[in-house]
Amino acid sequence: MKQFNYYFVLLLFISSYLGAQDCKLKVKVNNLTVSEGKIAIGLFSNPESFPKRDSGVLGASLFIRDTLVEHVFYNLKAGVYALAVYHDENSNGELDRSFLGWPVEDYVFSNFAEGSFGPPSFEDASFNLTDSLEIELEFK
Repeated sequence: MKQFNYYFVLLLFISSYLGAQDCKLKVKVNNLTVSEGKIAIGLFSNPESFPKRDSGVLGASLFIRDTLVEHVFYNLKAGVYALAVYHDENSNGELDRSFLGWPVEDYVFSNFAEGSFGPPSFEDASFNLTDSLEIELEFK
């Protein structure tokens, strides 16, 4: 019986540790002034792929219905992540650019990170996800 209790406690410890690995990230994009198009959210865990299109861990494309858009990513592993968000005003699935290559649609990165002559580094935009987290962003 004593050995059974030992294994039972060990099983509870392991299951609580494994359960803690399921993290949740809620992303809010506030103060939207244009209601056309979609908000595209990319979640990245790899510095080499940040913020390249279609290379994130997960992504979401959400229609704008109000001045606020929310999305929740469930069942994430604990770790270091970064977000890239843009307003796809014409719903073409791309961040439109001028003939010089500068973005003409609004965008923002986690930590409000900014780059010079390009996107910020993964390190500047990164955050630790260890449990549930809510991140609020808005376009400048």
